Amino acid sequence: PVIYGFTDHEGGFEVPVKWNKANNAFTGNDGVRNLEMKTTGEKLELYFPQSKKTETYRKIRTDIATALREAVITGTYHTSDNHTIQLSANGTVRGFEDYAYYELIFDFTEGIYYDAVVFFKNPKGGNWSESELYQYRINENNLLLTPVITDWDNLEHQVGDEVILLVKTAD
Repeated sequence: PVIYGFTDHEGGFEVPVKWNKANNAFTGNDGVRNLEMKTTGEKLELYFPQSKKTETYRKIRTDIATALREAVITGTYHTSDNHTIQLSANGTVRGFEDYAYYELIFDFTEGIYYDAVVFFKNPKGGNWSESELYQYRINENNLLLTPVITDWDNLEHQVGDEVILLVKTAD
């Protein structure tokens, strides 16, 4: 078996693993790093003896996009003029412009090196070049959205000046 740490284009690694009876755990060595793996319930821990660091991962019961939306920005928000906007874990958008679907960007290889969300008019999403891109920032119960001027052909993007303030309400 092999454990993959992210993907190659994200600078990840792949390490062959085997069962180590002495440690009663899976261990791995790719010639550069050693690791030991331990599972506890829903968690996987990767321990790197050289650096004495542990990385902890948890099992999710859904796809990564839904899990990220749920953990990061799912909720009901209000604008300064008390307009209600709802962002659901399944990607559904209600009350924000004429958008129907959204995705959080978690692949930072497309020239987007900040937290960003794409909004689609199509309820099934689509290609990012057919969406509207916003930088997002979270400050306590506030979601700050800033439109991004996009040039998908050259993968060049410029964060705008306007900031849309959304205040999260208790769900």
